[in-house]
Amino acid sequence: MTYLCIKCGAIWVVDEPTSEFSGGICECCIISYVRAKQIKQGHDDCFKRAVEICNKECKYHYLCCKHLNGDVNESQQDYFEHNSCKL
Repeated sequence: MTYLCIKCGAIWVVDEPTSEFSGGICECCIISYVRAKQIKQGHDDCFKRAVEICNKECKYHYLCCKHLNGDVNESQQDYFEHNSCKL
């Protein structure tokens, strides 16, 4: 399936590419959104860049812990590291 981010226009493919697009939000835009929310809530904007388990008061703590514990697959990590979005 071929996806098009409705916020920034990035295109990504999951499994086989298709000639039709499905709308979604890319990982870069989600990360930017979550980090902005963390700052608004008075936390560090550490989502997806924390190197150790951080503030358990933050409601995104579980997602950060999953990332730190290696529950992000290789293709997701590769996309994150090589996407052209500016974070």
